Amino acid sequence: MGAAAFSNIEDKPFDLTPPISFELTVRKFGDRIRINGVVNYTMTLTCVRCLDEFVYPVESDVDIELAPADAVPEGG
Repeated sequence: MGAAAFSNIEDKPFDLTPPISFELTVRKFGDRIRINGVVNYTMTLTCVRCLDEFVYPVESDVDIELAPADAVPEGG
């Protein structure tokens, strides 16, 4: 199933089915924090064609940088 199937996922109900597992690395660089790793979870979704529920396993890469509000340029 391609990414296009989830292009409007905010409009469709879904459940995250336990377990949710993750392996993250957190690093501090001055006043910034970098979080990266992998999150694994399973989504229970409803097929829009037949209305049957189905399970979709997901492995998502995470790469986030956090900075103090005053360190981020306005508009970015």
